[in-house]
Amino acid sequence: LEEVGAGYTFFWSGQSKAERRGAGVAFAIWNNIVGRLPCLPQGINNRLMSLRLPLQGDKFTTNISAYVPPMTSSDAAKAKFYEDLPTWAFRLSPPEQTSCEIAALYSNGCGRCRTPG
Repeated sequence: LEEVGAGYTFFWSGQSKAERRGAGVAFAIWNNIVGRLPCLPQGINNRLMSLRLPLQGDKFTTNISAYVPPMTSSDAAKAKFYEDLPTWAFRLSPPEQTSCEIAALYSNGCGRCRTPG
């Protein structure tokens, strides 16, 4: 979903409006930057979204927005998320890339992990 408002474009990936209770991730990007991006954010599933950003030369970084299953989720759902996360991080950050950053929203706050490329 892409929506423009208040000087930003919001890119959202998640469940349909009728099912929107537990998960969804987004990037909010200034409108004057959106047109200069080589590629727009990509929804992976209702808990993960990626944005590849150019750095100097031919280097890139991938930012992954993640919504971690809350404590009330089943153990299977939490295990699947944590099993899938490294797979997606490696798939989304090719070897020529400088770094991959993961910003995660936990039910009790936010966290961030930076992995060198």
